[in-house]
Formats: sequence, structure tokens, C-alpha cells
Amino acid sequence: MSGANSAISRRRLLQGAGAMWLLSVSQVGLAAVSQVVAVRIWPASSYTRVTVESNRLLKYKQFALSNPDRVVVDIEDVNLNSVLKGIGAQIRSDDPYIKSARVGQFDPKTVRMVFELKQNVKPQLFALAPVAGFKERLVMDLLSCQCAGYAGSAAGAAGRLQ
Repeated sequence: MSGANSAISRRRLLQGAGAMWLLSVSQVGLAAVSQVVAVRIWPASSYTRVTVESNRLLKYKQFALSNPDRVVVDIEDVNLNSVLKGIGAQIRSDDPYIKSARVGQFDPKTVRMVFELKQNVKPQLFALAPVAGFKERLVMDLLSCQCAGYAGSAAGAAGRLQ
């Protein structure tokens, strides 16, 4: 009888270990990585807005490069997906600020977005909380240097999304 009990205990141990392994490689196990669900780009005369929507609050770093002028945004704990890969196709030729955009997996945990610019801009980045069917959003306004006084308040930004 004790042999049967040890076989049952061993079976339960193996089942538990198997379940833990499946959880670690499933989408539930990958929940710690943010999923980008949408990218939207709105060009206007005084600024262009880029919005990255995700299931979780995004951690990011931003810096600028020159010759040619570029804005670089590194988003942490994100994997490159088809939504992000499509960002270049959203750039319109009549956008006054963005010439082109590209994205890549910079390192295993970081996606890098690079925006090549038509002119020098003042980038402003901020997060917006979920509202009205939108999830967490990272918003980047590329402002004309002549319009540098624009503050881009979160309340005003949220109003423009609806």
C-alpha cells in the first residue's frame, strides 16, 4: 500500500511541476511583459502626436540625436510585435515634423522607436491612464520649436482622443 501512495505522490508532484512549466511559457506566464495593442499618429500644424497604447503602464527613455535630427524612444519590458512594426506605414508625407519612423528590438527587453524629423522639434512625453475604452497610453507630442510654450496637459490630451 505504501508503494501505491508514493506513486500517487510522485504523480501529483510531476503534475504540479508540469503545470508550473506550462504556466511559465504560456501567455499568462508572459503577463509581466507589456503588450502594445495600438499605435496612432496624428499630424497637425503645430505638433504631431504619437500614442502607444498598451495593456500596462509603459516605462520609457527618450533622447534626441542630430545630423539628421531624430527622436529616439526606448520602451522597456516590451517585445516587438506587428502593431509596432507597422508604425512606419502610418507616417504621412504631409506630416510637418516626422519624415519617417522605424522600430526594432534593441535588446531582449527593450523596443526602440526612431523618428527621423523634417525639422527641429521639442518632444514632450507623458502617460495617460485608461479612459473610455482606451488602455494605458504613452503619448509623445513633437512640438514646433516656435510653439515651445505648449504644455500638453493630460486633461486636454485625453479630450483630443475621443
